[in-house]
Amino acid sequence: MDFDYSWNALTEPGESTCFFDIDNPIDFDNETEEYHAFNAWVLAELSRLVYKENLAASSSSSLPSPRTRAHFAKKANLIEKWTLTAEGLFCAYFVPPPDSGTKYGILAFRGTHEIRNWVSNLNAIPAPWPTGGVVHNGYRKALGRIWIEIEQALSQIRYPLFYTGHSFGGALAVLAASRRPPHAVYTFGSPRVGNTEFSDSLGRTRIYRVVNCRDIVPKLPPAGGPLDFCHAGEQHLLTPIRQSRNTKGLIDSTDDRNTTKIAKYLTMQVPPPPMANHAPVNYVAHLERQFLGCEGV
Repeated sequence: MDFDYSWNALTEPGESTCFFDIDNPIDFDNETEEYHAFNAWVLAELSRLVYKENLAASSSSSLPSPRTRAHFAKKANLIEKWTLTAEGLFCAYFVPPPDSGTKYGILAFRGTHEIRNWVSNLNAIPAPWPTGGVVHNGYRKALGRIWIEIEQALSQIRYPLFYTGHSFGGALAVLAASRRPPHAVYTFGSPRVGNTEFSDSLGRTRIYRVVNCRDIVPKLPPAGGPLDFCHAGEQHLLTPIRQSRNTKGLIDSTDDRNTTKIAKYLTMQVPPPPMANHAPVNYVAHLERQFLGCEGV
């Protein structure tokens, strides 16, 4: 997967036509609660895939249309079993095929996608949370609009569950984990969700917070101060690496003084690095290189 530092990659991640683009992937490890490099890559891709709006499948074939989420999920040996939508919010639930011999579920929350999501992002006034502490009121209200349906859908499941999401979707995944703890949570570029008491209330819930070190969103809302916002879970930091010539937009290297790149920033042809590094595809590209560079997982 190539890095992409364009506006389109940041604002319209669902327009991509390339997902799960590696050869000979290994199996998703549904048993481990520990951080797993391949699991992180799969969950990052699903967090990106749920931005995609399904187009109508061809009526002449029983196979998934190449324009749908189902087509790409199949590449990861997953089936999109159900989706839930409420007032601009969206989540999808993925499982392996019945004949795969393994059982697990992945609940993926879509990140900021509509103007209502942006309003939720801005409503950072703390509000009490049922399990303890206070949380970002916009995220609290957002999950509340869809939580009853999620809880009903998950209530009969007795196999390992994983929650995931990018950005706003990651914040919703953390709140969902507080209400119904899963096997593990993986977030990508998630903002801070609540205060220290809320973070402590998550107890031993396995939350893996993957952060691109040049992404501004995980730095919001500001830490400490009267609101006492802090992150929950274990951080996994992605550090800058030099990209290939095929990189779209800017090459995220140490050569930040390049005058051409500065001109692009100033004229807004491309988003500045703190925003560009938030794009879901750039999380996937980092994790893909991390996974492929491992001797083992």
